[in-house]
Amino acid sequence: ASYSGPAVIRLLRAPCGQSNHTDLYSPAPEHCYLLSALRQAGFEPQLAMNHDGHFDDFLGVVRAQGAQGIKPMATTGIPIPQRGFDGSPIFDDAAVLQRWSDARQSGAATRVALLYNTISLHDGNQLTGDRVRRASQDTYKIRLEKVLDDLEQFIVRMEASGQRMVIALVPEHGAALRGDKMQIAGMREIPTP
Repeated sequence: ASYSGPAVIRLLRAPCGQSNHTDLYSPAPEHCYLLSALRQAGFEPQLAMNHDGHFDDFLGVVRAQGAQGIKPMATTGIPIPQRGFDGSPIFDDAAVLQRWSDARQSGAATRVALLYNTISLHDGNQLTGDRVRRASQDTYKIRLEKVLDDLEQFIVRMEASGQRMVIALVPEHGAALRGDKMQIAGMREIPTP
């Protein structure tokens, strides 16, 4: 998918395959919702994000399209290494995942299904503390290395816990770091290398 909302809807409706884009915002049969299916299989669905979910009503879309009644984990007090293009906070992935992991270890649920959404690589993000506004392409390598290191740290910690698990990383779209004949740098509508 070329945008966050449709990408997460497609994931949340994975049991019924990929529907047409025009059908994504219509109600789906109950058996099509992934988190509901996981709940019926004995998992406690949980939600964590490294942002507030307000842009384009992302959190509302997630709730309406398969995460009904699931409250996102609180991010109060987590460091903010980036700001979105609109100035909204983007919380540190490592700290968000650590908080979730700590809560998971002390929680009562024996089986958990976490949906984690990060926007650390989105176009338009600004590093906190930059005195001069830099283009997203200029900070992409820094942000990419950080998010990959944070994810690796999380995976290593989960492996060390000894718990059985599946971690699936689902990318939604890139940011076209370089322009080409089809689109300018920063666009993401047409998948290209």
